[in-house]
Amino acid sequence: MKYLALGDSYTIGEGVKTSETWPYLLREKLTANGFNFDFPHVIATTGWTSKNLLDALAEQQLTAEYDLVSLLIGVNNQYQKLNFEIYKKELPLLIEKSIKLSKKGCQGVFMVAIPDYSCTPFAQDKNPPLIRKELERYNEFAKNAAQKYNIKFYDIFNSSQQASHNNTLLTSDLLHPSGEMYIEWCQLITKSMKFFKKIIVHV
Repeated sequence: MKYLALGDSYTIGEGVKTSETWPYLLREKLTANGFNFDFPHVIATTGWTSKNLLDALAEQQLTAEYDLVSLLIGVNNQYQKLNFEIYKKELPLLIEKSIKLSKKGCQGVFMVAIPDYSCTPFAQDKNPPLIRKELERYNEFAKNAAQKYNIKFYDIFNSSQQASHNNTLLTSDLLHPSGEMYIEWCQLITKSMKFFKKIIVHV
């Protein structure tokens, strides 16, 4: 089966080996549980906003050949202080594109919450309370959008806050997650295999 991972630095795995990124770790975990997935096709770049991802998808002109599609986007909209209305307009478009690229429709699509980078050393001089408040707003909208489109939403926000007291969960830039953090994410995503089993049986 084919897996498409869409996003930004958190999906491409800024600062870690490809094998340590959460899409690759997820594929490894699914394979160990009997799901025959190919290596993920990743469309993600550090610094991408929702608009950048939309543009990349328009340029690549992909077809609906994927059994599984993941979407994690928005942190750079917040970091670049873009108008929140942009995300409100563009995230639904990205969800719709994700659904169209999945052979299983909405059954084969899931979203991952934006992690809380306000707790990282990198953010300590950048008004952490405001960052957290804004990220919570983005994630609340994303969660509600996922419910509207009937797709799975995995909330790793609280788990990402472990980085506030454990720098081994961060890369050397003290901002992006390390492979250890991505392992935590995959454990949360695969805590129940019910969602992935539906992909197999869905016609």
